[in-house]
Amino acid sequence: MLRQCGTIGRRNLMTFGIKEATSFPYVKNGHIPWKIIGPFDHGGDLSRSFPAEDEIKDRYTVEGQTYDWHEKIQHGGKIHIKHFFRFPAPVEKDSGTVYALTYVHSKSERTVDFWIGFHNWSRSGGRRGGPTPSQGEWHKTKPNIWVNNQSIQPPHWENPGIPSDTPEIPFLNEDYYYRSPKK
Repeated sequence: MLRQCGTIGRRNLMTFGIKEATSFPYVKNGHIPWKIIGPFDHGGDLSRSFPAEDEIKDRYTVEGQTYDWHEKIQHGGKIHIKHFFRFPAPVEKDSGTVYALTYVHSKSERTVDFWIGFHNWSRSGGRRGGPTPSQGEWHKTKPNIWVNNQSIQPPHWENPGIPSDTPEIPFLNEDYYYRSPKK
């Protein structure tokens, strides 16, 4: 379960300058279903957790407010819970904690690689969406991801805490496709 997710697609291959046939571990992902619930009112405390982190249920009641999973299922390896360009998205509110849930099934117990990202950075007039996360965080909005009830820790950032209005400097590992997948 995570608050946002990301994956790589065909378009990103051009970013790497791949011009000829190359072995690439791409998995079809447009069919992956995601259930979404929220936003839960965190009252400005981005680290606040809600019952969806402890137990998966059809409905939750928090401080007298009832929350149900959204009826419309989102699909894809990457979903936008609230799009930064205000494109249509499953959440219209500007604040709150949202949970997205999907299942990955395996016929056997094994370690697998995941490319995990919670924001794609751009440089249109500075670091759009910045600042970059601090060490120990996936993003400034404090998202989390769990696989088999185990929290997945973010990478060690090479450029932590850079403000959004910085001069042009190279991206190093801020976007998930600049780094190795997480195990």
